[in-house]
Parts: sequence; C-alpha cells; structure tokens
Amino acid sequence: MRQRLFRIILSLAFSMMTVVTGMASEPGQGTEIDKKVLTVGLFRYVPDIKAFETALTAQWKNIEPDVTLRFVDWDCYFEEPKSDVFVFDGLYAPQYIEKGLLYPLGETIPARSAYPDWTLEQGYSRGTYYGIPQMVCMDTLFYHKEDHAVSRVQTMQQLYEAIGPRKTQALLPGRDEGVIADFSLNNEMKYYNILQDHTGKVVPVQAMGDVQADAMQYLKELYAMTGTATGRYDDGNEFTRAEWFAQGHGRALYAYPEAMSAIVRFG
Repeated sequence: MRQRLFRIILSLAFSMMTVVTGMASEPGQGTEIDKKVLTVGLFRYVPDIKAFETALTAQWKNIEPDVTLRFVDWDCYFEEPKSDVFVFDGLYAPQYIEKGLLYPLGETIPARSAYPDWTLEQGYSRGTYYGIPQMVCMDTLFYHKEDHAVSRVQTMQQLYEAIGPRKTQALLPGRDEGVIADFSLNNEMKYYNILQDHTGKVVPVQAMGDVQADAMQYLKELYAMTGTATGRYDDGNEFTRAEWFAQGHGRALYAYPEAMSAIVRFG
C-alpha cells in the first residue's frame, strides 16, 4: 500500500522544544546577578540564528525589561544543556526528563489547545509537561511551480517515476534533472525520515527494528535522483543545496522547511 510521502506531521524526534532546565532560578533563589541575566541556548541549525536572537531580545524587553538575555553557543546533538532556557531536538526529551535536566512546567501549558497532541508527547511524562513545541522539521519537497508532473507527486515512487535517476553526475545538476538532497552524513536519519513518511506513523528511534525493504528502496531511489557528487558534497553549510536550487539547479529540492529562507534570499 502506498503511503503519502510529504506529510505535514513528522516524528517529534525532529520537533524542536523550548524548555526550562532544572537550573533555572525560581523566585527568591540565586544571586542578584542570576536574577538579572537569563541564559538561552537556541537551536543552531537555522539559516540565520542572529535573526532569532534579535527578535527574541526585542520581544523579551517588552515583558521583562530588567532581565537581560544572554545567548550561549551550544549544540543539542553533541552536548547536554548548559543554559537556563534552551531549544533542543525533541528526540532527547525522554532522556532529559529521566536525568532530571528539565524543570517541570505543570499539568498544562499556555495555549495547550493550539498544539496537536503528537507534538507534545515527547515532552510529557506522568501528568507533567516539561517542554513547549517551538517548530517542526519535516521532509519537504520544493519544486518549480511550472513543473506540473512533480506537483502531482504523492509518494517517493511517483517522484522517482516523474524525475528518474540523474542524467549527469556533475556536482551541480541542470534545471531539468535530479532532486537535490543532502547525503553528506547522518544517512541513518535519512532512512528514519523516509520510514515514517512511508508508514505515516511516529516511530520512536528505539522501536525502528529491522530495516524495512520498501523504505530502503525509497532511500535508494532518492539517492539515485540526487547523485553521488551532489549528495555527498559537504562544505559545512547546511543550506548550500537550497542556494543551488534558488540559483536554478535541480528539478526539485528535498530538505527541511528552513531551506525556504535561503531559497527566498538567493532566488
């Protein structure tokens, strides 16, 4: 049975949650300095993290003008939290809760009804919330509006039938060939994404089990549409491929929604 590939919902493993750590000062605790500075760790894998810092600082001044925000440099994939408030990949929520790294927010959160239930599952334990969803990363297919064949695609198999394998193996594909995708590292995550796209269900990392033949076939088809040179290229910039697509390379781009910023900027 064919499942829809490009779903709005994807596992909370790729949803970013804003949380307060157990180190956050409560009223009446900490030094005077602690009370006037709030350390914040943002999710670093965005096109313009400075824009996040600027917007948050401006809005925060309207709420707590006497408390300064100090942003710390951290990577949720390689280190544990080191700030009062931080944004991280929801994949780690159960682990952080178990270690006591998150401050309990209570039995409910502001505007609870605004969030789909599935976005709250990882940050909820034993009747208590430990995080608030901030943004969701999902596999997204970007394509040219005049490409009607691709606009009708609903599955990876249909995408492969519409585009087929790369016509050339050049680093930069022509406008009429290929799907630009990132295979520079984390191939396991690519399989994980496609597995959930294929089944249409949230699959905890710990419950992935044996490799599913259909999902692996779809991964192979995506790689064939991308090509080795394009897929394995790595310059340390997560949004280079979005820039390529904006400049007219490739028939489609398979990336997270954050790529839209780069497409608009360089298109």
